[in-house]
Parts: sequence; C-alpha cells; structure tokens
Amino acid sequence: MPNQSIKDKHNYNQFTYIIPANILKTLEKLAEENKDFKNPERAFLKYLYVLNMISRDLINSHKDCSDYQSYRGIALNMQTLTKIFGTKNNVTTKIIKDLISNNLISRVDVYIPGCQSFKYKLCDTENLTFDSFTLYPKFDKISTKIIEKHNDIYYNDDTDLILYKSYMLKLSIYGLNDFIKDSCFVLDDSSPIISLMMGELNDETKYGYLSKNLNLVLNSLIEIHNSRLHISRKDPLSRVHTSLTNLKREARSLIRYDGKRLIEFDIRNSQPLLASILIVNYWKDKSYDVPEDVKKYIKDCESGVFYDYFMEKEGTKESERSQFKKRFFGKLFFSKVSKRKSKLTKWFEEKYPNCYKAICDIKGGVGSDSYKQFAVKLQRQEAQLIFDDVNMSLLKKGIPAFNIYDSILCLEEDADYVKECILKAFRRINLTPTLNIKNCTEDKPIEAVLRSISTNN
Repeated sequence: MPNQSIKDKHNYNQFTYIIPANILKTLEKLAEENKDFKNPERAFLKYLYVLNMISRDLINSHKDCSDYQSYRGIALNMQTLTKIFGTKNNVTTKIIKDLISNNLISRVDVYIPGCQSFKYKLCDTENLTFDSFTLYPKFDKISTKIIEKHNDIYYNDDTDLILYKSYMLKLSIYGLNDFIKDSCFVLDDSSPIISLMMGELNDETKYGYLSKNLNLVLNSLIEIHNSRLHISRKDPLSRVHTSLTNLKREARSLIRYDGKRLIEFDIRNSQPLLASILIVNYWKDKSYDVPEDVKKYIKDCESGVFYDYFMEKEGTKESERSQFKKRFFGKLFFSKVSKRKSKLTKWFEEKYPNCYKAICDIKGGVGSDSYKQFAVKLQRQEAQLIFDDVNMSLLKKGIPAFNIYDSILCLEEDADYVKECILKAFRRINLTPTLNIKNCTEDKPIEAVLRSISTNN
C-alpha cells in the first residue's frame, strides 16, 4: 500500500504559472508602475500569482472550455494573501484593485465578515485560452518564498485526501516518455522546458519564458505523469477536484496505475438518481408518503432509461445524448425557478409532478436567488456517496480506486469487489443503480488522442 503519511510540499507548481493569453505585457506594465515595491519583479510576481490562482482553479473545476462562463470564482482572503505576499494589507488590496481596474479580473459574490471572502474570476471567459510562464532562474528565490507560504496555508492535512494522493502518485501516462523523446523535449522535473512544450514558444520576456496557446490536456497529462498532482476540497462535504476530474474523457485511455490498465464503472442516470435522494427526503420531511410519481422516477433512473423518454419526445439522436444531458441539467437542476418554463421543464413536470414540486421548493420557489442550493446539495450527496463511502472505503482496504465525480476507475482485477462496494453503498439508501463497465484504457498513441480531442472540440 502506498505511504499514507505522504506530505507533498510541491503540490503547487513553483516553476510553471498558467495565465490568460496575451496579458503578460499588461502585468509587466503594472509592475513597473507599482511604487510599493523597489524592485518591479516583486510586484510582477504578486500579479502573476493571483492570476495563476484564478486560472488554475477555473481549469481544475471545468474540463470543457465551453463551461468556463459558468465559473463562480475563487474566494481570495486579503489577510491570507497578505501573509503569502509578505506585504501590508493596503499593498495587497492595491494588487487586486490594479487587476480589477485593468479588466483582468472581476469581484463576484458577497463579503460576509468572518464567514465568506469575496470571490474573483477572470473578466473575459469567452474563447479563453491560456499561456504558460516560467520564471528565469534568478527569480526563483522570490517565487519559492511565495510558493512555500502558499503551501503552508493551503496544504490540506485531511487524512483522506493525503491517502488519496498517495495512490495517485503511482499513476503514469502511457507512451508519454516516448512522445517527449520523439518531440525532442526533455522530460525532467528539474527542467523548465516541460512548461514550454505545450504551445508555441515565444521570445524570452523580461521575467521569464512564455509559451503561448497552452495545450491544457497535454499539460494535465504531464503533471499527472510527474506526480505534480492537484487535489482539493473546498469543505468537508463538497466535491473533490483532482488532476483526473478535469481531464478530458478521451485522455483517460492513457492513464495507467503501476503500469496496469484501468476500467471504469459508470452509473447510468447518476445525477437524476442522486437527485432522488433529495426529492425523497423532501417528502419525508413533510411527513408524507413518497408519491407514486416519485417512485416511478426512481425506478426509471435505476433502470437507466430516465433520459430516453425525453430524448425520444424531443427527437434527439443517441449520438447527442451527452449534450442533451447537459441541457437537461441546466434547465431542470441548475436554473432559477421561473413561471416561464422550457419544453423540457414542462415535460418533466407532466411526467413527475411531485418530483418537480420538490425540486422547485428546494430551490426556494419562483424567482428565488437561493436556487443554486439544489445543485450544491446534489453535488454534496454525490461526494458523500461516491468519494467518502465508496472511494475511500476501497483505498482504506488497499484497493486502488479513483473517482471522477460519479464514476470510479479501478484495476480490472478488482472489478468484482469494486462493483459490490458501489452497489452496497446504494443499497444502504434503498437504491439499485444500473452500472456500465468500460475498458477505458487502450494502447493508443498520445498524438492520436490529442488529435481526437482537438477534432471533437
């Protein structure tokens, strides 16, 4: 079993920063104009750090660029930033204000003293691309101080996440070393060239090397292969985001554990099925018997045919199922309750009226700004069941397993045990899901996988 006490202080990559494309000159200009620092490179690194924080959080929580506009922002606490920067509060505040006034970031959500910090997001998320930036060695000392302070504050001592990460350290990417060798690059942790090979190398800049049009998929594969792993959980009940969860589905075929291929357990109609837990609890809290249409809803989800009725009614092709599911989620689960209903919403209400009522009431009713609570509760239910109950119980028994939200990757030799573990967890809440088993890995060249992803997007 992997070492459970591992504490990786390099979970935040001190060599490679990821920033929105075409903003480097603006950062250099801001650094030159900032008189709070004697040396402009110190100011530059502060601006760079903030944008990297927001960019990486966006990338790690959204695998598809088409979803970037739904990004809700990352909470940045001014006192925490001040500790990381080693500055005064007013200096940190100016850094943030400079980025806002230059339309690089915007402030969202609300500030609640002692409870919730302001959140920040990138201003322009439409057609967003990223550059990677690697500092010249002479600036490493300044950067290292910031990174070490960051890790001291943000490093998560959660024992479950430490255990999860210890297993992730044995992950590798099939054919990556040969791909790098054939591309005339050096795959070495000590070499900054790693950060330059994913895009078009530009001329050297004032503070480092810039690589434009960063290939996010290849970047993720390299970080997994080199054990530069991302794993975070915003609170003990939320979803867990890792280097795997933001990886494109096609790229999963390249993942190996200790050199072995993986299979994937996928729960059919998983999100609607998990939503049934919230719906049933809603009616039980009212001391009502579970309505018949709710029972029918659960049966349809368990059988894996929930979407079929609506797809057939709309005339949606099977090849369009994935996009249909996204639209369905958006219209029913993740949108504000409105008197004006989409056709999908109307069809759902007609077929499952008491399910629809429960969902609307949990959201807070027509026009309520608390509508996001349903999505939050749904994701927490998923995290508790799939990550806490299934994934962690497997790891604690020495069985390698990695959840990607509502699916589980494991070794083929462990398939029977993993399947029973999933079914047992659902049986405890009186549900019987339909499971699909996929052989998600194959000996496919990396360039073919990247080409396929590029074509599909």
